[in-house]
Amino acid sequence: MTTPEVQQAIKPCTILFQLHRTLVEIPSVTLYELEVGQVLEAHLTSRGLTVDRQQVSEDRFNLLAYKGAVNETRVLLVSHIDTDGYQIYGRGSVDDKASVVAQTFAFLELLDTLGEGSVSILFDVGEEAGGAGINYIEANIDYHWDTVIFGEPTELKLGVGHKGVYGGSLKVNGLAAHSGYPELGIDANGILIDILSNLRGIEWPSDELLGNTTLNVGVIEGGAAANVISANSSAQLLFRVTNGIDLIDALVQDAIDRTGHSDRVEFTGTHKLPPVYFDYDVEGFESIVLAYGTDAFGLAKKQIPHKLLYGPGTIHVAHSATEHISTDDLLEAVQGYKSLIKWALEQ
Repeated sequence: MTTPEVQQAIKPCTILFQLHRTLVEIPSVTLYELEVGQVLEAHLTSRGLTVDRQQVSEDRFNLLAYKGAVNETRVLLVSHIDTDGYQIYGRGSVDDKASVVAQTFAFLELLDTLGEGSVSILFDVGEEAGGAGINYIEANIDYHWDTVIFGEPTELKLGVGHKGVYGGSLKVNGLAAHSGYPELGIDANGILIDILSNLRGIEWPSDELLGNTTLNVGVIEGGAAANVISANSSAQLLFRVTNGIDLIDALVQDAIDRTGHSDRVEFTGTHKLPPVYFDYDVEGFESIVLAYGTDAFGLAKKQIPHKLLYGPGTIHVAHSATEHISTDDLLEAVQGYKSLIKWALEQ
């Protein structure tokens, strides 16, 4: 027979798993976060928190929850609510609904010991595509947080930092001709292939902590038919940058120039965000270097004294049909966030 003491210990875990399951069962791909936001708003309000909506656009809002009437706090917990056995499966079960739930319960379990103005929690929209939620914060909120704890899958380790990103597109203008007479045309596909070959041979800038800059050629398009010399071709590039982000343009241009067809090639940078570094020397935590981006890109107008990146699960299963997280990781993350909140309040 289960004793009252054991039942009391089990109850918070049951509620945690129920909330996580509810959130995972609700589709919330970017632009469609409304229902998840409503569920979280109701849960936080029912636990006695003050909850503010930040209206990002029609049917899209961030949630800011805090104790009492003071919404300007020293410490902010932040996770995003959109998604691109003892294992819990489902899209978003790791990224980022595990962090959402673990941060919520860490905050609630400490609530009685926290004063007004100490800690708040933000759930934002649109992190996976464009950062609409965090961009709203950056544009409209005069924030003064001493510490921001970003929730993302870090395998329960503290992120040392994450790589920056630089996206760009290559466009090549050739001249169509019959493939039997290639001398009458200018092969856009061939020029693009040469550029990409040159790019893949470059030793990109590196960083002692974050490692190597990498290049992904994500999309290639070109040509009209197998028997036609291609008149146009293009490629979309994404660099994960650890150092020297301002050197990328010159290195790409050199790769273009070496083809001898620079007059027919256009390279356009679409977005450029430098690497982000975090506090990671906290007793009791291991550290990890990460290659993905986070909401930390968006909070740039002010210097935040302390930034931490932490959460349950691994990015290696996120955004996949087999995305999953263990119940043990969820429970351990709650304790981890509680420790980090206490650490932050001591700084």
